[in-house]
Amino acid sequence: MYSIRTILRCKVCGSYDIIKHAGIPLRFKCRTCGNTFSFNVQHPLYKKHGKRLSDREKASIAADYRVGIPVSHIMKDHSVSYGTVMRAVRYFERGRRIYLWNIMYMPRTRPRDWEVVDMDIILPEIEAGRLRQGWGIEDLREGPDAFYRAVARMYPEEIDPEYPRQRSSIIKSRYDALKLMLLMKPGDYVIVPRLGRWRERFLVIAEVSGGYEFDGPYFFGHHVRIGRTKVFALESRTNDPEEIAEGYDHDFQVLWHFLRSWRLYRPLERGASVVDRRNRELYRVVNRIMG
Repeated sequence: MYSIRTILRCKVCGSYDIIKHAGIPLRFKCRTCGNTFSFNVQHPLYKKHGKRLSDREKASIAADYRVGIPVSHIMKDHSVSYGTVMRAVRYFERGRRIYLWNIMYMPRTRPRDWEVVDMDIILPEIEAGRLRQGWGIEDLREGPDAFYRAVARMYPEEIDPEYPRQRSSIIKSRYDALKLMLLMKPGDYVIVPRLGRWRERFLVIAEVSGGYEFDGPYFFGHHVRIGRTKVFALESRTNDPEEIAEGYDHDFQVLWHFLRSWRLYRPLERGASVVDRRNRELYRVVNRIMG
């Protein structure tokens, strides 16, 4: 017979002068530096189970809380603790955020018709201080169930006939992309990467001046109030080198490079998405552009 002894070492100062600090749960204390730790941390098979949530996940949690979904349901749906839910809510109540915005069009709208919608509806509303979004068939503050019933009433072809009461993944993804509008507050920035024909003619950056509003059940009923707005042309309408040089903006070039080369835009097919604060360079570029 033989016995196995465990040798513990402090990861802070490297000392082996370790004493037992608590019984249940078992913890130890370094008498050299005072650091305390559990036995599991010293175990070679130990894995940290905690996860760092992205800003997109935090936004989904905060939007569900804003709608009025019980915290217990949010905890279960997102597999997080009560403290994580409340921290995500407070996270979006302070600080400036940047949102990517992609217009959601009507079902079966052909790409060649996007330019007509953008020029006749979206751009005039931007000039009037309203940034609109599609699928405005129900107030988002009424919750996902009300949104689903509105879709079933106005677009029955979008509902699975075999499971009419089961919320389809397509409708759920559309609501999840729209509900982030509830988090937008004055001071936030919104980037509309593509507008116009083939969605590659204009890029719009706007500062949010008001929260989410809903003005009736028509397709572009969702909107947020915007203030300062800058519109950049993605296509040059002149071949004069002097005019091209005069309209050159280095910060805009950097921003467009981020949007084209990074994976920022790929997860966003339709709706809204928040830019993670870890993308600090993009935040700095947008702040310089907006002044």
